[in-house]
Amino acid sequence: VKNAAGFDLPKFMVGSAGRFGAFVDLSFKVFPEPRAYVTLKAVFPGLGLVLGAISSLFTAPNEMDVLDLEPLADGRFSLIARLGGLSSALPGRIERLQSFLYAKTEAVSHEVIQAEADAALWQQVNAFAWVEDGLSLVKVPISPKRIPLLENVVHGLAPRRRYTAGGNIAWLAVSDIDSLDAVLNTVNLPGVVLFGPPGRPFIGPRPGVSLARRVKQALDPSGKFLEI
Repeated sequence: VKNAAGFDLPKFMVGSAGRFGAFVDLSFKVFPEPRAYVTLKAVFPGLGLVLGAISSLFTAPNEMDVLDLEPLADGRFSLIARLGGLSSALPGRIERLQSFLYAKTEAVSHEVIQAEADAALWQQVNAFAWVEDGLSLVKVPISPKRIPLLENVVHGLAPRRRYTAGGNIAWLAVSDIDSLDAVLNTVNLPGVVLFGPPGRPFIGPRPGVSLARRVKQALDPSGKFLEI
């Protein structure tokens, strides 16, 4: 939440790697957890088709808790939508979503995941179980329109990757963080290293550094926290 002066401080803190300060007292707006969840996986022959499906879903009245994009080993892409709500309402909602994808997109197959299988799937996703030991994990803010560009330039690195938040966040797991840094610089995409070697939380370009330094001077005039 914003503080009394109207500054949205949490947005400065997210991804800052402790450069601005530390929260010691927090308040949260809490929403009720859905009674049940169900997940729909739809497979598409190529990237352009799955991105078209994402665009169609955003312009239709489909309420989803999660919309992820996962590249598959055979070159196809999986679109993963998770819906939450009342158990009695979910079958109808998932059926409408399936009908929409069949009618409006080029999906070649669908799979519905429910109950314990749904919970196990998202527990693995949230724990980054798909990231192999020894790999560095990098979070890259992006937009769906720029995903094809990123896919092209990271091809040589063969990263494990996943796109979340409707294609607005890329997660890249790589063995060579320096090569990924160079690639991100070529396409002007910043990255935050979440797992990896110590001492280097930021890779790629760093837009807004001058503003961040002025904010840091205001929040941390004594320089008690790490430099920007």
